[in-house]
Amino acid sequence: MSNDTSFSALVASAFDLFQQRRKEVLVSAIFFTIFMALPKDLLKELSFAPTTMGLTILLASLLIIGMVAWFFLAFLYTAYYYVLFIQQPASYKIAIKSAARLVFPMIGIGFLVFFQSFAFVSVLSIPFFIIGNVYYGIGVLFLLAGMIAAFIQVPRYFLAAILVAGGAKSIHTAMKDSYAKTEGYWGKIFGNNLLLMLGIMILNAMVGGIAGIMVLITHGALLSTILIDYVSIVFGAFITAFQVKLAAAIIANPRMKTAVIKS
Repeated sequence: MSNDTSFSALVASAFDLFQQRRKEVLVSAIFFTIFMALPKDLLKELSFAPTTMGLTILLASLLIIGMVAWFFLAFLYTAYYYVLFIQQPASYKIAIKSAARLVFPMIGIGFLVFFQSFAFVSVLSIPFFIIGNVYYGIGVLFLLAGMIAAFIQVPRYFLAAILVAGGAKSIHTAMKDSYAKTEGYWGKIFGNNLLLMLGIMILNAMVGGIAGIMVLITHGALLSTILIDYVSIVFGAFITAFQVKLAAAIIANPRMKTAVIKS
């Protein structure tokens, strides 16, 4: 296992891990394209469709149901690739079952990180916004303080979901361990993920250009939409592999000054 946290080394090791599970990634990406990405595009189209009053109520109901379903599928999607790259399951059935068990813990981590890093401070701005007038500026300051707190704190919880996928006893233990284990790694976590996202954005733009050419040739947007959604999901799987490798390197090279609570 490589303990190098440089961006180039992480990309190389993530690509090796991705290649090991290439078949599972490419096949499962079809499933997530059909049941997550394409319905999201449909919901977006429906939200802008002209309607009558009765149809509006029906569409609003469908949109709410669709958004809730998409929300859970999005967490299942992330959990599935964590399971695939961390637990190395022997079959799709085992992977899906394991991923399904991680959905609610991952949602819990998401909410806890949000409230502990951003909402805890930002909620103090609400009374000042309600009062308004000269107090509006104080509310803005609290909101900015919440954003700064999130910027500082969120990378420290980077390992939490990965530790849960790896078998941590509880989300609270995973979050405490993550905060301890990432001491001294804030810059590596933020910087490496930022570089990766920028690289993925460039690649997505290239795919979008190819999709645009397909629209001109085929005179239809469906194939280009499917291509963009499918490739985005595959890129998302690679991001997960990258984060798993970054997490492994951080855990293998602890810099924390205090003892870590064992899972």
